[in-house]
Amino acid sequence: MSSLTCPRCKTNLSTRTAGELSFGECGTCFGVWVDAPSFEKISADPDKHGADLSWPDKGPTNWPVVYIPCAECGTVMNRINFGRVSGVVVDICQRHGIWFDRDELRQVMDFVRKGGLREARAIELAEHRSEMKELRAVGKVGSARGEKFAAVVNFLIGS
Repeated sequence: MSSLTCPRCKTNLSTRTAGELSFGECGTCFGVWVDAPSFEKISADPDKHGADLSWPDKGPTNWPVVYIPCAECGTVMNRINFGRVSGVVVDICQRHGIWFDRDELRQVMDFVRKGGLREARAIELAEHRSEMKELRAVGKVGSARGEKFAAVVNFLIGS
């Protein structure tokens, strides 16, 4: 992991390993930078990867709501509610990874462990099916472009 800067404190992040994962950690605010491939592994098996992580019980938890830069490229990241329903707002760089303020990674792992991602996907599928039903009802799916869109959506949602 190359030299990374904390998007909150502007200090250098320390490289930390947990099992086969490597990530950046800020010794001041205790935030964590996780690159995209590492996060995929964490979210696929939070029990396996969570066992190697420890959580500090100090440091700030209520940061002001601001858009912060990516620890790798400096581009301003998007703030999203993880899984759309978790209640944990994280900062994401689409190209590089996710910034977790202190305790957010633990909260996200708990959400995944409890089946939160499966539930979020089920809600999203129901919303897509409802949208397709509405499109069909108003005749928007009758056009060539609409039919292509419908085919893609039907493939994705399995209807």
